Amino acid sequence: MSVAQYASERIWKKMGMQSDASWGHDASGQTIAFCCMNATLRDWARFGLMLAYDGRWNGQQIVPRDWILRATTVAPGDSFLAPGTANPVFGYGYQVWILPGERRMFALQGMDGQRIIVDPSSKLVLVQTAVWTSDHDPAMREIFGLWNALVAQYGVHDLASE
Repeated sequence: MSVAQYASERIWKKMGMQSDASWGHDASGQTIAFCCMNATLRDWARFGLMLAYDGRWNGQQIVPRDWILRATTVAPGDSFLAPGTANPVFGYGYQVWILPGERRMFALQGMDGQRIIVDPSSKLVLVQTAVWTSDHDPAMREIFGLWNALVAQYGVHDLASE
């Protein structure tokens, strides 16, 4: 089964996504697994919410919770992956950038300004689509400034009642 078929069967269809996703291919026709998956903004938001709920969607565990936690947390012995060490700002998990700070927050960052930012503790998700000419576009500071403002405004509430 190809990686695209696996993702379709195990994630996309189980989540009841609105639209089919597509995946880029290299010159030999192989699916490019490290990038290049395309989906609608709404489906990316659903995907982000599934991650915010540690792999659950509509009462069903889509991705194992333990895997999500390992993917989005720097393990105690892996300090070289910590925010500010792995990168001047972010830490690194399983193809996931870990945001600095006490809260577990993380981002899936695509090419040219595409990203999903997730705060599992408050279930906040921000999806950005953009066309940047560089992965170091100055607007990156703006989107994370917006994210930090959203977390400050809406990120703290009583989840025990949910």
